[in-house]
Amino acid sequence: MQEIWILYLKPHAYRAGKWSFMERDLTSEERAHLMTFKSSNALWITASKVALILWVLSRIKAEAVDPPPEIEALLEFKAAVSIQTGSDDNPFEPRGFWYSWKATDRHPCNWVGVSCTADFRVQGIDLSGWGLTRLYGFGSLRTLGSLERLDLSSNNFKADIYEDIGTLTGLTHLDLSGSSFEGIIPSTISQLWNLRYLSLAGNGLRGDIPQLNNLTKLQVLSLAQNQLTGRIPEHLGNLTTLVSFDLSNNLLNGSIPVLEHLINLVELNLNNNTLTDFKDPQSPAPKNLEHLSISGNQIVGSLPSGLVNLLNLKSLDLSFNDFSGTIPKGLSRQENHSFWLDLSHNQLTGSIPQDLFQSQASSSVMSLNLSYNLLTGSIPWPEVKPSDFAGWNFDTLDISHNQFPYTRELRLANNLFSGDLTNMVGRWGSLALRMELVDISNNLLSMSKTEDYPDPMRATLEAFLAMFVLREFRIAGNGLVGISLPNSFLRVGNLPTLEVLDLSNNHIVGSIVADAFDPATFPSLKVLNISSNNLTGPIPSSLTRLPKLSSLDVSWNNLSGEVPAIPENSSLWNPDFFSGNPGLCGGPLPACSSSSPPPAPTFIIIEKNVVKEGMDLSWWLLLIIIASSVLVPQASCLVVCWRWRVYKDKHQHDADMIATSNLLERDTAELMPLRELKRATDNFADGAQIGAGGFGTVYTGKLNDGTMVAIKRSKREGSEDDKQRFLNEVRILSQVNHRYLVKLLGCCMENKVALLVFEYISNGTLQEHLQGKKGSRRLSWKERLHIAVQGTMGYVDPEYYTSFQLTGKSDVYSFGVVLLELISAQSAIDFQRGPGDASLVTFAASQIKSGDWKGMIDPVLVKSCDYQAERESIMSVGNLALRCVEMRSKDRPEMKVVWNQLQTLWHRCHGTSDSLESILFELPDADEKISESVDSSTVLYSSLQDVRTDSSGSQHGDIEMSRSF
Repeated sequence: MQEIWILYLKPHAYRAGKWSFMERDLTSEERAHLMTFKSSNALWITASKVALILWVLSRIKAEAVDPPPEIEALLEFKAAVSIQTGSDDNPFEPRGFWYSWKATDRHPCNWVGVSCTADFRVQGIDLSGWGLTRLYGFGSLRTLGSLERLDLSSNNFKADIYEDIGTLTGLTHLDLSGSSFEGIIPSTISQLWNLRYLSLAGNGLRGDIPQLNNLTKLQVLSLAQNQLTGRIPEHLGNLTTLVSFDLSNNLLNGSIPVLEHLINLVELNLNNNTLTDFKDPQSPAPKNLEHLSISGNQIVGSLPSGLVNLLNLKSLDLSFNDFSGTIPKGLSRQENHSFWLDLSHNQLTGSIPQDLFQSQASSSVMSLNLSYNLLTGSIPWPEVKPSDFAGWNFDTLDISHNQFPYTRELRLANNLFSGDLTNMVGRWGSLALRMELVDISNNLLSMSKTEDYPDPMRATLEAFLAMFVLREFRIAGNGLVGISLPNSFLRVGNLPTLEVLDLSNNHIVGSIVADAFDPATFPSLKVLNISSNNLTGPIPSSLTRLPKLSSLDVSWNNLSGEVPAIPENSSLWNPDFFSGNPGLCGGPLPACSSSSPPPAPTFIIIEKNVVKEGMDLSWWLLLIIIASSVLVPQASCLVVCWRWRVYKDKHQHDADMIATSNLLERDTAELMPLRELKRATDNFADGAQIGAGGFGTVYTGKLNDGTMVAIKRSKREGSEDDKQRFLNEVRILSQVNHRYLVKLLGCCMENKVALLVFEYISNGTLQEHLQGKKGSRRLSWKERLHIAVQGTMGYVDPEYYTSFQLTGKSDVYSFGVVLLELISAQSAIDFQRGPGDASLVTFAASQIKSGDWKGMIDPVLVKSCDYQAERESIMSVGNLALRCVEMRSKDRPEMKVVWNQLQTLWHRCHGTSDSLESILFELPDADEKISESVDSSTVLYSSLQDVRTDSSGSQHGDIEMSRSF
C-alpha cells in the first residue's frame, strides 16, 4: 500500500521560477519521508515512459496487422478469384499482377489494374485479359465507396454473374464482355442506377433480358453474342440517354418495340436474331440514328416508312430478311456524308426509285447492294441536266465524271432487270471515274446493234472500263445474244486497276482476236471468265501472257486447237478451265493427236569383251584384295550409321512423344501406343478400312477397354513439314469442343506413323443414306434440308458463340460441296461423270448455270410427289451452294450468312415460324427416324473426305480437315 503525501507549501515560497519546500520547518521524520517520495516518483516516471513506448509499438503492430479498409476489400476480392497462368515475379504476365497486390502497402494506387482518385481512393479496377478463371462474387468490393469502373472483360470465368453485383451502386462503367459468363443476367443489375456503360457481350448468357428501366443514365448497352431468348423488352425504348444499343447475335424473337423516344441513339444493331416484325411500322425511328442494322432476321412486311426521315443515317443494313413491297422514295436523303445501303436477300419487288440515283443524296452513296430480290423494270440510269448539279460540291464541272463522285460499288446482281444496255451507253460515262466494282450479272439485260453503236459489246465495255479505278466488272448470266468480243481494247487505254472481268454465261459469238486482251492493256487482270458462250477458234497465246492472271476460264465454248504453253506449276494448269471444248487439246488436256511423236531413243552399245580362258590366278587374287579393301570399311561405316540411326530414332521418338503429349488439351484425349492401335485394327488391315481420301485412310477398331474408335492415318508421313502439320492438327483438335464435332480421343506419332483417334460414329456416311446403300432408305428433301441446317452449326467455328469471329472460308467451300451432295446424291469426286465433270463442283456449276436442273437434282426427289412444291427450295439451296464454292475465298459468304439463309428456307419448306432452337434441338416427329439413322456428326465426318480445294486449286492439308471435323 502506498502512502500519499500532501505537502503544504507556504506562501511566498516561490523562488527562481519554482516552488521550494521550506525545509527548516520540516522535522527529521518529514525529511526522511520526503526522500522516500522522491525515489518513488523517479521510478514512476520511468515506468510511464516504458508504458508509452509499449503503447506506440502496439499501435504500429496493429496497423501492420489490420490494413486500410480498401486494401482489405481488394485482398478479399483477390481471394475470391482464381487465375490460370503466369509467374509471380513478373507483374505484367497473367497471375504476375497479383504480386503487386500487397497487404503491406499504405494504399493500393500503385497496384497493377487499380486506379485511384486524387485522395488515394480506389476509382477503377481493370483486370481485362488476365486469364482469370473463377469468380465467387462481387460483394467484397461494395465497401469501395469511390469505385466507378470495373472491367473484367476477356477472361474465362465460366461462372454465373452473381446477384451481389447489385451492391456496387457507384459504378458508371461495367464491362464483363468475352469472359465466358453463364446463366442468366441477374435482375439486381438494375440497381446500378449510375451506369453509363454496360457490356455483357460475347458470353454464354441465356434467358430473358431483365428489367433495366432503372438505368436512366445508360449510354452504351451491349448484350450481343449471347444466347438470350424471348422478346426485346419494351421498357428499353424509354432509356432516352442511350447512344449505342447492341443486341445482335442472340436468339431473340417477336417484334421490335417502339424506339422513337431514344432521341440520342446513334447506333442500333439487332443483327442475327429471329425477329419477325415491327410492333408499330408507322412509328418514327430514332431521329439521330447514324447506323441501323437489322440483318439476318425473319422480318416480314414493307420497309418502315420512318426510314426516309433519318437524315443523319450513314449505314442501313436490312439484308437477309423477308421484307416485301417496293423500295420507298427518299430512302437516301442524307446530306454531307457518305451512305452505305444494303437491302439484299429480301423479297422486294417493283423498280428502283429514280431518286435513289438522281437525287443529291446519291452523290454520297458509297455502297449500294440490292442483289437477290425480285426487282423488275429498267435500271434507272440518270438522265442529267446541268441544272441538276447546282450547288453540288464537284471536283470539276465535267458532268460525265462527277454525277456520283463518291460511289465505289454497284451490286445489282441476281434480279430481273431488263432493258437494252446499248441505248444506255451514253449515260454510263456518268457513273464516275471512281467506281471500283460493277456487278449487274444474272439479269435479263440485252444488247443490240444501232447506227451509233455497230459493235455494242465494244461500246459497252469501253464505257464501263473507262472508269479508271474499276477493279471488277461482272455482266455474266444475262443471255446477251448476237454480240462478239471487241477486236481490241486499245481504244480504252491502259486499265491499270481492273482485276476481274466476267462475261460468262451469255451467247457471245466469234473468235478471241489475238490483241483483244493485250498484256499492256490489262496489267492487273487476275480473273478472266468468258466461259459458257459460243466462242470459236483458237486461244491466243496473249491470254496466257497476262502478267498477273491466276484464273482463266474459257470452258464450255466451241474453241479448238492447242492450248497455249502454260507452266505445270501455274494456277492456270487446270483442265476445268478448258473443259467443254471438244476441239481443244494440249496443256492440261490430253495431248493433241497431231503432235510430233517423241524422238526415238538413242542406244549406246557396249561390246562385250571376251575374257581369256587362261587368266592367271594372280589376277583373281588381286581382285579379291581390292574388293576387300573397299567393302570392309564400307561395312564398318554401315554398322556405325545403323547404330547411330537407332539412337537418333529413339531420341526423336521420345521428343515426338513429349511434343505430342504437351499439345493435348482435353482431359479425355491421351497419348496412345502404336502397338495398341495396330492390335485394334489388325495391323491396319483392309477389312478395318472404312474410308479413304486425299488426307489418308480411316480405320475402325476396338481398344483394350472395348471402346470403338475411328483411327485416321495420314498419307503424308516422314518429313519435318508433315510432322509439324500433324502437331498443328493435334493442337487444334484438342482445343475445340462442340456438339457437332467428332471428339478426339487420342493420338500417336511413332516410327513416322501419324495417327489420330476419334470416337466412332456407326450410323454410316451421308453418301450411303443419299444413295440408299446398305439397306438405308432414301432421304426426302425436307430431311436433307434438315441435315443442312444442322450441319451449319457444326461448320461454324466453335469460338463463334463467344467471340463471333468467323474466318473459316475454306470450311464454307467444304459445306458448299455437302449441299451439292444433298441435292444430287452424287459423290464429290466421280470420274464416271465424264471428262471435266469428275468434280461435283464443276459439274454442278455447268448444270445450274445452263438451267439444266434435272441433270443436277437427285431423280428420287424429282419423282417425289412434293417435288413441284419443293423445287424452288431446292434451286435456292443450289444457288447458295454455288456461292459457297466460289474459287476465291473472299467471294464466298460467311458461315453465319449461310446459316441464316438455310434457316429461312427451312421455315418456308416446313411452313413454320419456330425458333432456331427448335430447329436444332427439338426435331420434328417426322424426322425422328432419320435423326437416329443419320447422325449430324457422321455427315460432317464423312462428307469431306474427297474434295478440299481452295481458290488456287490445291489440296488442303489435314488442318483444314480437322477444322471441318
